[in-house]
Amino acid sequence: MIHRLRMTRRDALKTTLLFSSGVLGGMNPLAVDAADELRRTTGRGGLHVLALGDFGTNNAKQRQVADAMVGLAGKLGVSPTAVLALGDNFYGHLSPETIPSRFGGYYPKETLDCPFYAVLGNQ
Repeated sequence: MIHRLRMTRRDALKTTLLFSSGVLGGMNPLAVDAADELRRTTGRGGLHVLALGDFGTNNAKQRQVADAMVGLAGKLGVSPTAVLALGDNFYGHLSPETIPSRFGGYYPKETLDCPFYAVLGNQ
């Protein structure tokens, strides 16, 4: 007997993203828990994920991209579900004292109130 799985394109993409996150996380229990939580909380409202890489320049270009992210969140009327930071997240010297200005100053919690999942790059 052949069983057909009926799934919308959106559900297929969401399932693929959740599965891939688990695989890429090495099936780390924390990654699996995060994927399960994401599946429970997104529901039919959608899954809005922003991804960016090589962005930690601390200059006008980073500000332009951050402002575009804030603008998109405003147009959606919701914070993204998550931001995937795909490496080279900070250039130059970084210390606990510089994180608020080099990160929080660009990505305000008021509009980007979501987890940032960071992948370490070569910098």
